[in-house]
Amino acid sequence: MRPLTIPFLLLLATPLLAQPGELFLQDPCPLPVRHLSPLDSTRADLWLHGIMEGTEDVPSSAGHCIQAIATRPHVQVLYGFDARRNGDILNPEQHGRLQPDSLADGLANGNFRWDRGDLRVAWQGYGNFFEGNGWTQPNEAGTLRMILRVTTEKAVQLAVVQVATNQAEGFASVAALKVVPEGDVLTW
Repeated sequence: MRPLTIPFLLLLATPLLAQPGELFLQDPCPLPVRHLSPLDSTRADLWLHGIMEGTEDVPSSAGHCIQAIATRPHVQVLYGFDARRNGDILNPEQHGRLQPDSLADGLANGNFRWDRGDLRVAWQGYGNFFEGNGWTQPNEAGTLRMILRVTTEKAVQLAVVQVATNQAEGFASVAALKVVPEGDVLTW
């Protein structure tokens, strides 16, 4: 019995030596949460947060850090659907117009839907996926637009907001392009 004790203890200690040190506790994507107020400086309508998509090893040795903008509970984003019924956050053209009857028809026939939103705005790799080029932007212009429905105690408003990104920081800013009461024509 005694000759098996030492090999058993060595076998027991081996997995402990293979575990990573302090790096195990470090987040490869340190992305702080920021509350965003594009419509009213006294109220946060959106928030910037980070998502980490890593490989399956623990700790994750490679993957992607993603910056995303999510809606607060009183805000909904307009989703559009294609012919195959695939939904995505509607990213309107640079200049456009949304008529109240077009919105109502789209909602009634299932081409549009209001829902909570989580829009990925920039991403970069870490570990083996890191390319050293900074944050990847969603398109060449580095901008995305969303149509929001904001419900407060005072009113229900529709707004078009534009998210700007850059390679150095990823998310750069969010600004309201136009805000109107629900039922009015939304032009941007």
